[in-house]
Amino acid sequence: MRSIGLLLLAAAALAAPPLAAYGGRQTDGGALLLRGTCAAGEATACTLCEVALERSRAAPIGDRTLTGACPKMAAGHYRLAIAVPVALVPARPAAPIFAQAQAAFGATARDGASGQARTVLPETAPASWSWWGLAGAVIGRTMPVALARDAAVDVAVALTQVRYFVPRQTQGPARRDGRLVVHEGELIRLERVPASGAGAEHGLALDAPREFGAKALAAVVPGHTTKAQVEALLGEPWRTVAPDSDEAEPEIWEYRGKDASGLYRIHIEFDDRGRTALLVKVPDKIPDKIPDKIHGARAAKTPAGPDRP
Repeated sequence: MRSIGLLLLAAAALAAPPLAAYGGRQTDGGALLLRGTCAAGEATACTLCEVALERSRAAPIGDRTLTGACPKMAAGHYRLAIAVPVALVPARPAAPIFAQAQAAFGATARDGASGQARTVLPETAPASWSWWGLAGAVIGRTMPVALARDAAVDVAVALTQVRYFVPRQTQGPARRDGRLVVHEGELIRLERVPASGAGAEHGLALDAPREFGAKALAAVVPGHTTKAQVEALLGEPWRTVAPDSDEAEPEIWEYRGKDASGLYRIHIEFDDRGRTALLVKVPDKIPDKIPDKIHGARAAKTPAGPDRP
């Protein structure tokens, strides 16, 4: 996945007029150079970056990488929201189609002084997105990102296995003779947030119950969120259990929390790739009626196969 600050939509196929975008310009090769704007920030570094398209863009169906570059961002904890509205248009009129694509996300930071790049969001495993008809879907995800120092950030979305099927032929050959449309709107938003739950920063002992925000917990997505991202969101864990390869047991992190309902424990398991596999929020005192949002569990889902919708 390239971290070059470009929105690449098949450079050779961009026959439409140049696309207006925040800080964007058309290069000689036909690729769209799309840079984010600092919507709110400080004198020397931004704390909020927005990357948007002002008009829809279409290109032949195929693998694509969309990359938006944010200017110098201040160090801190960020909420990265990606929302790319896409649609597939058949080459010829057809019955309502069944469309499918796989998407992976990643981000790198570039130090202004040295120019060195480092990964701040490891590329996620491709996940399947499917939809019926021409209305399309919004491909995206909300994830935590931590910047240790001021740096420019490149956010990339890789779209692969882009194809569509005609009804009653979803098990037949995939079609790739249409156009991939990326609609106008805000595609990427990188916004600094308080480091909720980071006990060391707030002078709290690791075993002291902390208040974890609902947004921070919701941002831990099984199958995608890495250990580094969990620590950026929730801070250092209260206790950990090392993985046991002989018993096929996972690595476990636990946190102690509190809210209006009382004390609870956050139990997180990681797979062998270092990504969250399971998150459970368990109250210390089990109430008579257990709300799903408190005692529920979220586990990683297996993505659909590349050859089947």
